Amino acid sequence: METSINWKAAEYSHSEKTTKWFVWVVVVAVGVSVFSFLKGNFFFGAFSLIAGALIIMFARRRPQIFEFTISDKGIYIGKVVALEYDQVESFAIRSREGYLDEIVLKKKSMINPHLHLPIDSALAKKAREILLEKLPEEEHNESIVDIIFDFIGF
Repeated sequence: METSINWKAAEYSHSEKTTKWFVWVVVVAVGVSVFSFLKGNFFFGAFSLIAGALIIMFARRRPQIFEFTISDKGIYIGKVVALEYDQVESFAIRSREGYLDEIVLKKKSMINPHLHLPIDSALAKKAREILLEKLPEEEHNESIVDIIFDFIGF
């Protein structure tokens, strides 16, 4: 008998940005660009302006709603198998105050080794039971990138 759970959640927690936040992004991007141009590094100056524009674009974008499924066969995002269990080293369930809990999957990959799945705390207990049958549970610390993104509200 196959056991599975499924739920829908936004791909990330969206927080509204203030005008002040956008002004700071522009000031930093233009400041880095001007400094780069003065030092003769035109490519990095152009990169800084493009990066600033992309940050603003992504900050304004609303998250998509995805359907997540954890079953005996693997972890699905939508109808596609995102990960089979042999591609995952371990998992952790992290509680975050003021946000949905998240399942952190450590993949057997050097590039982007962690996959974060937002989940309700009640469903997280059921997901843990299913995942424990297939994977070891280990503590996964937040990466420096996650900490910085949380700090700047991204």
